[in-house]
This record gives sequence, C-alpha cells and structure tokens, in this order.
Amino acid sequence: MSLSKSGSESTLDDILNTPSETLADLPEIQDPTSNRIESSIPYPGSTFIIKDIGSGHVITLRNGQLGLHAVGGPGNYRWNCLSHDNWLCFQDPGSGLFISYDDSSRFMGFLRCMVSQPDDWEHFCVMPQPQGGFILMMTHWKKILPVGLRLDNGTLKLARIGHDGFKAEPIVWQFIKV
Repeated sequence: MSLSKSGSESTLDDILNTPSETLADLPEIQDPTSNRIESSIPYPGSTFIIKDIGSGHVITLRNGQLGLHAVGGPGNYRWNCLSHDNWLCFQDPGSGLFISYDDSSRFMGFLRCMVSQPDDWEHFCVMPQPQGGFILMMTHWKKILPVGLRLDNGTLKLARIGHDGFKAEPIVWQFIKV
C-alpha cells in the first residue's frame, strides 16, 4: 500500500472507485452521425446507382454520353462495380463499357464510357466523408484525383479535376446498392 496526500494509507478500493464529485458543466456533445448521408460502400460484384448528393442527379449513360441526369429518364444509371488490379471499375451492364476519362488536349480529363476492357484510366477508389457519402477518385499516372464538374463549351461535364491547375470542388457521391 502507498500513502495518500493526507498521509493515510490508500486501499485498492480508493484507487479504483469513481470520485464522489464529477463536473456537471461539460459541453453538449453532438452525435456526429445525426446528419450523416446514408450510402452503401462500393465493392466489386455489386451494382450501384451513383448519386451526386448535392444535385440529386445520378451518373447516367445516355446516347453514348456520360453525364448527370435525374433518375427515371432515358439512359442507364445502374453501374456494375468490378475489380481490376485491386482498383474499383464501373461498367455499364447494357454495353459492357467502363467509365474512363479522355486525356486528349481538347477533352482534358472529361469522363466517358467507351472502353471495353479496364486499364489504368478506368481505375477508381473512394474517400469516405465525415458527413457521409464518398469522394470518387480516379488514377492519373502516379496521382489519385477527384471527380467533379468542369465546363466544356458552356456545358458542365463530369471530369477528373485538379491535375492541371483547374480548381473545383469534388462531388460527394452516394452509392445506392441495387
């Protein structure tokens, strides 16, 4: 046994017991999950609707063009999630084509769906967000860059952003398993 500050002997009970007084003026603790956006975690072997949380629109393949559109309109908005080299890939189940990007000078990083076999430009990963949802990230050489919107001749298009000095907010996505 050891001696307490008062000089009396302490017991094991004195050390393990909760103090008789506690602080009552603690700040209110807010549940960090109270405003969270529910989202499935994308994983290979499943099919998802990929929804922009901000606009409510979903990634859609319509007339061969990839874009954000309302659910229920023409085009495909369901995406098979597959794995290639331990990266996620998203495939249109109707055409078998994968979401990719075009890196030619005119289409710098705009997303498209024209590739039948996944390779480096079809690789994705996701970054969870504190409020829920995910930022969708794409490979670009040795970098991983977010997906956002970029102007092309006055039209906002899905694009890989941040690689050429172009600054834009990445989109937070909700993955809805179907």
